[in-house]
Amino acid sequence: MYSTGHRVRLVLLLSIILVGNPLGTAYAASDFERYLTAATQLYENLEYELALEQLAQARKVARGVEEDVTLALYEGIILAELSQWEQARARFLTALLLNPEAKLPLSVAPKTKNEFEAQRARALLEFARQQHQEEPPQAPIAQRPLEVATDRPERTSTQEPRLTPDTPPAPMARVEEVRAPSRMGPAVPLALLGAGAVAAGVGTWFGMESRRQVNAAWGAHYQSEVLSHRAEAERSARTANILFGSAGVAVAGAVVSWLLMPPRAESPSGETR
Repeated sequence: MYSTGHRVRLVLLLSIILVGNPLGTAYAASDFERYLTAATQLYENLEYELALEQLAQARKVARGVEEDVTLALYEGIILAELSQWEQARARFLTALLLNPEAKLPLSVAPKTKNEFEAQRARALLEFARQQHQEEPPQAPIAQRPLEVATDRPERTSTQEPRLTPDTPPAPMARVEEVRAPSRMGPAVPLALLGAGAVAAGVGTWFGMESRRQVNAAWGAHYQSEVLSHRAEAERSARTANILFGSAGVAVAGAVVSWLLMPPRAESPSGETR
């Protein structure tokens, strides 16, 4: 007969064998969060190299796409602070290809935000290109056969010609030239580009205002002033991030709408319409 303690240990052993090791997963998730928290604190203390080392440790225990996206975003931000822009853009693009709706987890400089949104537009363009390649090709509108309705009976090769040279031939019914639809003007892409430029300009102003408030917080002498400047900086940074995100979406929409416009057809005389 087994004692109560032996039975409990036996049940736990069978549970681990059948279900897996949930404790190992919990420890891995906890390690990932600890490494990420340490990297964040080092980043705020301007210890960028040490922060990258903590992110490298976090990558060893990362599980799933969501954590890979988070690591890529943190690495991109820190590499941008180190002025390693090529590597920063690569990390941003990797994160956005995994999740096009990803957002930066930390407050960054306006230049870093602009680079991030530029990579978002690049990722969206890549998605649009892949979707366009997967669609079956269709014949252009100008090459499709056009049916023209007339009241005259169709002539066949077996019909004998008339032998009446003195009678002038009856005038043929004029067939109106059927024109293919002209290409939609670039009004929509230009409007989206204009909206993106306005949003980016206003977002840049808010980003500079956020940076100014941060500098004012560092120079404040009283705790109340520090908290006030920090709150104002966070509001300005949040507004700037929203505007930069809107600008990126507008630019991406302009590029996609331009690429998806139908080609312009040519008239029989060779003129582009």
